[in-house]
Amino acid sequence: MWLEYIALILLFCAVYMGKNSLQITWKSESTQGAYLVLLATLMHVYYNIDDKISTAIAALVGLFIFMSGLKKLGIAMDAEGKNGVGKLKTAAWIGIIGSIIMIIFGWIPAIGFLLGIIVGIANIIAFIIEFMGYGRLKKAQPLHETGQSGAGKLRSSMLITILAVILGWIPVIGIVGGILTLVALWFVFKGWTLIIRGLEEE
Repeated sequence: MWLEYIALILLFCAVYMGKNSLQITWKSESTQGAYLVLLATLMHVYYNIDDKISTAIAALVGLFIFMSGLKKLGIAMDAEGKNGVGKLKTAAWIGIIGSIIMIIFGWIPAIGFLLGIIVGIANIIAFIIEFMGYGRLKKAQPLHETGQSGAGKLRSSMLITILAVILGWIPVIGIVGGILTLVALWFVFKGWTLIIRGLEEE
């Protein structure tokens, strides 16, 4: 378990150290928000790779960071962008509530099983709302063409993640699901990087 915490710390360090190579200058508060969202999303994907208590707590912390980043991101958005950010916030709140419920009650066998089903359905709804949110961001003019293409990559990452989860259930080819999860991680990183660059375009 302590190795998982070290891995999370190293993940944060790597992303922070990589900001210069990403040509991020943080010209605006919205750019800072997008970078926070990138960090939070990476934590959530990490939870999908290694579904344990420690990573669940990390994912929950990541969701709060996600909300903080979205608040900053929405400052520079037009109507389409604000609509998209609003949908992402709604999806995040569903995730936060679900994570808190599972952390508190998930360890109780009978109740945990029932709550797991309910939270699972809620997460599917949140997934759809998040997907729609990125669709709105694809039309947000303040992101410019660069950022809009980034929003498209974020939608692609969600579809790849679904495929990875499905394949992960199949014993023989489960490793393919793990590889696809890493591909999804790259799409997430690339997508938010493009959004950050789009925000910084004149």
